Amino acid sequence: MKTLQDIAERRKTLLKAYPDLAAQVAAIRANSVKNLGQLLTRGVDTLKDKGCHVYVAENAEEARKAIKNLLSGQDRIVRTHSNTLREISFDAALVEYGIRVLNSHIGEIISEFVHREPDSFSGRHPFLPYFSLSREEATGALRKFVNSKGDLDAQGLNDAAHRKIKEYILECEFGATGANGIAAENGTLIIAEDEGNCRSVSNLPCRHLAVAGIEKMAHSVEDSLKTLQCQCVYGLGKAAPTYYSLISGPSRTGDIEFRITFGMHGPEEVHVVILDNGRRSLVDQGLGDVLKCIDCGACFETIASLAGRNGWEGIPLTPKSIALAIVQGKLPRPQAELSLPPFTCPVEIDHLWLGRILPRIHTLSPLDAR
Repeated sequence: MKTLQDIAERRKTLLKAYPDLAAQVAAIRANSVKNLGQLLTRGVDTLKDKGCHVYVAENAEEARKAIKNLLSGQDRIVRTHSNTLREISFDAALVEYGIRVLNSHIGEIISEFVHREPDSFSGRHPFLPYFSLSREEATGALRKFVNSKGDLDAQGLNDAAHRKIKEYILECEFGATGANGIAAENGTLIIAEDEGNCRSVSNLPCRHLAVAGIEKMAHSVEDSLKTLQCQCVYGLGKAAPTYYSLISGPSRTGDIEFRITFGMHGPEEVHVVILDNGRRSLVDQGLGDVLKCIDCGACFETIASLAGRNGWEGIPLTPKSIALAIVQGKLPRPQAELSLPPFTCPVEIDHLWLGRILPRIHTLSPLDAR
């Protein structure tokens, strides 16, 4: 796991420059979880005030139903990498509805063209999908994707892949993304990435669909950006993501005769599905602190070992994802307290506490968990 070792070394160096970052974000996340209900109400109102169409889904089935109704008549949609889309089985549901799902994430695309037995880590890091592939496997997969006969070097392959992705983004009426944060005070979606394809997916199609868990609500843009910086430092060993997109409703301009016109420089419609799916149940059970998790992946190896010992498959490996999968009935609840070694966590989720609370999670009723 040399990639994770390299990230840990870079993280140590960066934390000398940002010694208070973890404490600041731990306080932000604790405050957000404590005030989750108020933030949700405020966030829905401000998103609507900005012209967004907002749907609050109690469970995955409600989210899929809202999306199905929204996409009525469409034959394709392009999406980014998103653990929340994965949580609601977005791809499988749309294929069932007869809608083709086009993937814009280079890491996931590479994995689709690599044919080998997956290891226990592949595809399960929260935002580094399939990082365990070798450079040769990745290069070979990109050659297949762009149909190169060997005439392109690595940079040429990357450029050709981005051009191909951009072409089919432009063919789609809808682009679907997750959201790394939602600023409740002013109804702004925050999306962070390194590839640059997320902003194309959210900006080039005339309709943008964003799906986010309610725990992504924060008081302000500043709180969300600070959280994303912490995620990047701890999860990638980088000071900040390469790209930020701040989206406050559909594109609008008053440049033409001072009349507001929608869709001139981006999507003319923005649809936001805010997903509960067990999150408020965790809060009601007194276990809401697990929602402080920022999906950075700093604890990845520890959580992967836990998942391996318990046979837990098919979900991102973070404390929050494990807890949500148990409350949703996707994973069996442990019968006894779990022994976890200490792990790095910027938001102060303790290994002993996590081992104690996972067996205490009550699964939603089958109706609520669908």
